[in-house]
Amino acid sequence: MNKELEKIKKIYGEQFAHLCRTLFPTILEQEGFLLDILTKHFAPTHSLYDDIISQNETIEFGNYINGIYQKLTKKETDTILCSKTAEEIMDEAGYILYPECTTEKEIQAFKKYYAPDEELCTFNGNRLATARVWFAVKKNVDKINRQDFPNPQRQDEYGTSVISIQFTRGRSSYISIKNRYNHTVENPDATFGNNLDKIAEGLTKAFVQEYNINLIDFSNIKKFNLNNYVLSYASMQGGLYYRYNIEVDNTYFCENNTIVVEPPFGGVLNLDSSKRLLIDNYILDLENKTITNYSVLSLDSFPESVGKIKKIGIKKILGGKVITIEPESGENVIITIDSQNKITGYSNPNIKKIGNNFMECNTALQKINLPNVTKIGSNFLRENKKLESIDLPNAVSVGNNFLLGNSCLSELNMPNLRICGNNFLAKNVCLTCLYLPNLQVVERGFIRINESISSIYLPNLRCAGRKFFENNLELTEIDLPQLVVVESDFLTANKKIMSVNLPKLKHVGEFFMTNNNSLTKLC
Repeated sequence: MNKELEKIKKIYGEQFAHLCRTLFPTILEQEGFLLDILTKHFAPTHSLYDDIISQNETIEFGNYINGIYQKLTKKETDTILCSKTAEEIMDEAGYILYPECTTEKEIQAFKKYYAPDEELCTFNGNRLATARVWFAVKKNVDKINRQDFPNPQRQDEYGTSVISIQFTRGRSSYISIKNRYNHTVENPDATFGNNLDKIAEGLTKAFVQEYNINLIDFSNIKKFNLNNYVLSYASMQGGLYYRYNIEVDNTYFCENNTIVVEPPFGGVLNLDSSKRLLIDNYILDLENKTITNYSVLSLDSFPESVGKIKKIGIKKILGGKVITIEPESGENVIITIDSQNKITGYSNPNIKKIGNNFMECNTALQKINLPNVTKIGSNFLRENKKLESIDLPNAVSVGNNFLLGNSCLSELNMPNLRICGNNFLAKNVCLTCLYLPNLQVVERGFIRINESISSIYLPNLRCAGRKFFENNLELTEIDLPQLVVVESDFLTANKKIMSVNLPKLKHVGEFFMTNNNSLTKLC
């Protein structure tokens, strides 16, 4: 391996250096040229090789680097005007393009098209201060139902049936096409690759000339798209890709203590690792002994759960670090992070009450120990992708969206749980059975759209909200000996359910057990 590849190896890893030797033999003929290109376009990371290979982007990556090397000629601008309006082109593509939103009320009128928990951040308000906003709706939108898409894909019929087209305000604009699924799918703010011409040829030009939009000219910049990488032009040397762990409200929390704000033209913040440590989207201040959310507007209660800190200890381990926090009172709190500073473990024997949005953006947590927690707020560990089991022996109540969308959870122990909010364990993939002996009241969406649960026993459940166990794929039997009241859509669309025991049921809502084709026993 030559000296240049050795330098590349130190910055990006050995396998990546081998890939460069295969892809760029001509560039490597000029010593230092490839290293210069790479460091001006990719922030240091040892994950780049794995990400390129796993996403099948080897050819595109090679083309991108070679394109920079060859300094491709800028294409001449097409000056021919578009003969059709944007509304006419969208109409031909099967969409109704509504007039530009000029008030908050006009934006909120489109919220009706979005499923609960999938609403755009645009609906949170104040978007018109930074962007011009349009909505386009498929003409047959009433026939495209969310429940028909249990495995969402960004470009599927539902995801693209309602889109928001947004241009940033200012002398030069860039576009974002936002998906109907919002953050249920990967990179929802780049539907159709943020290219209007992928909806219909000439649509970009129609928007530009009709609405007097001055698009940034990227014709001499060949972009490379890779999941979990964000491009920033904040550096004077050009566009630089950063590998990020978490994105929150257009702020990207990256490896190497780096935060990218409002890309592509926002700022880049590099934290001094001797004073502060970026873990997930939190900042651990080693000098002042605090842990906080980066955003002052964040409602994530994780920092609050840690409590007041007396002492911080950090120890390197294979593949990461262990952070030991000695609180002002109580036992030590342990936080484990991986090599990319993502939180993989959390143990806190002191906390008894957890607030809302606890670690809702974390995707890497594998182990959690909260033995004394009794009450948990909404959005607890929502959309976690690694947690396989959880033991909450003293939890009595949980809020909305508890463990919603966890793709690996297979074991759950909550022997004292009595009350749970909306969407409890909804959209879970691996959980096969459930026993909650003291559960009494559940709200809307209890364990709906679950792929693996085949049996459940809730001996003390008395009241079930709307969409209880709706659309579960493997449920075959259910025993609810104390259930008295159920609201609408109870056990709807459970194709395999054969046995249901409801001896004390007195009141049922609409659509009780509709679309259950295998039922043989109801008592």
